[in-house]
Amino acid sequence: MRNNDLRFGIRVVNNTGYAILDVETIPDYPRTLFALKGNVVQTLANIHPNGERTAKYILTPLGCIHNEKIEATIVYKDHIGTKHTVQMRPKGVHCVCPFLKEKAMREGEFAEHANACEYIQEGLSFSGISINEIDVFVKEACAHRISLMVCTVF
Repeated sequence: MRNNDLRFGIRVVNNTGYAILDVETIPDYPRTLFALKGNVVQTLANIHPNGERTAKYILTPLGCIHNEKIEATIVYKDHIGTKHTVQMRPKGVHCVCPFLKEKAMREGEFAEHANACEYIQEGLSFSGISINEIDVFVKEACAHRISLMVCTVF
């Protein structure tokens, strides 16, 4: 997403035989690592039997993030008005390094750089390096706030 923001959705599926009412979602995320754009509580209103709705949130990373969990609480009323609270299964954020900035490139410029091998001279080459070594390198680089990679929520 633009500016390395993370889109985070909380899908509520009503697998009961009755409507669930006044459905609200509340994400639980590390406030020291993410800033939330918008309201923390989102109302999905009523969800019919076998229906579903998704609350969408945008989280802006405040620094490098490794192996964090984002959870959520869902609050709703059943068909007789009894209030229920459900915890969403945690979702992991593997790695986010929000220090990359895009650079505009005209059409064909990438091919020109590739043909001239400038990308190897001016950048990084992982040729001959195992995936495990790259993993260690990226984690170490992010720990020192060097921008190398942006991964998404899994």
